[in-house]
Amino acid sequence: MATRTIRLTEEAYERLKRLKKNKKMSFSDVMIEHYPKRRTISEVLSEIGDCTVLTDDIKSASREILKAGSRKLKV
Repeated sequence: MATRTIRLTEEAYERLKRLKKNKKMSFSDVMIEHYPKRRTISEVLSEIGDCTVLTDDIKSASREILKAGSRKLKV
């Protein structure tokens, strides 16, 4: 597996170190756990399965966001 070297401030290093669950856990493991691969909404919904109520809510929210433009939305 390829690796990269990065620079961290002491504070960033200490924060990352505190997130390790055990001594065997690598910093790569910590990063992957806390920043998982981004998925599309389609991928998430396919995992959930058939849920028409959720689908309808998402469609409704999408329409409201598009309609609102730059206005603030009530959440």
